Amino acid sequence: MASVFAGLFYLLIGLFGATVAALFAAFPKELVMAIAGIALFGTIGNSLAMALKDEGEREPALITFLVTASGLSLFGIGAAVWGLLAGAATSLLWRRTR
Repeated sequence: MASVFAGLFYLLIGLFGATVAALFAAFPKELVMAIAGIALFGTIGNSLAMALKDEGEREPALITFLVTASGLSLFGIGAAVWGLLAGAATSLLWRRTR
């Protein structure tokens, strides 16, 4: 039953997509970004909870998230790459010290 309603919702959005896009284009950029951020709270919260669940890998996961979220960019390399490298380095150091 939920899939039927989801299908109908997607059909309506498809039919009125231009209207919805124009409506969002009329909103201030900050408001659209705030709405998108609020919509992602559940996803981000669940992902962080899953990443930080394992006590042995908690610090590397947190460092990966923080470096990636910082927006750090060095030598033309984006924050996502630096986050992965920082998390991998932290994980290796954590395993050596334990």
